[in-house]
Amino acid sequence: MATRTYLCGSSRAVYNAPPARRPGPTGRPVPLVRPDAEPVRLRTRLHLGAARPAAHGFRVIAALADGDSALVCLGATRREALAAARARVGAVPRALSLLLQQWVGGPGSGRWQTLALRRGELEAPRPRSARRRRARSVAVGA
Repeated sequence: MATRTYLCGSSRAVYNAPPARRPGPTGRPVPLVRPDAEPVRLRTRLHLGAARPAAHGFRVIAALADGDSALVCLGATRREALAAARARVGAVPRALSLLLQQWVGGPGSGRWQTLALRRGELEAPRPRSARRRRARSVAVGA
C-alpha cells in the first residue's frame, strides 16, 4: 500500500495519513480488498475565442520643447491616426514637432518606426510669441 501524503491548504505543512483499514468481525483490522492507486487526474481544455486584440498600428507623438515626448493619439490606420491628431493637436501647446510612427513586429515584440510625413499632412501648432508694440512717434513742439 502506498502512503498517502497531503499538503495543507493554508501552509506548507505535509501530512501523512495512515493506511485505511476496516475492522473485521473479530475487531482486528483487515486489509482493503481494492489496491491503493493514484487518483485519476481529469484535464479540461480551455478554448479561447479567436478575438483579435484592439490593434493600434499607428501613433502620433509630439516632441516637446523640454526634450520630452507626449502621446497625441493612436489609430488602426495611418489616415485614422492623422485625423485624430488633427483634432487633438491644439491640446499640446508646447509641441515643437509631430512624429507619425508605425508598429513594426508582432504583438509581443517589435518597435515603433518613424514614418515620413507628406507635405501638409500634419503640422505642429506654432507657438505664439509675445506681440511687440510699435513705438509711436510723438511730435514735440509742433
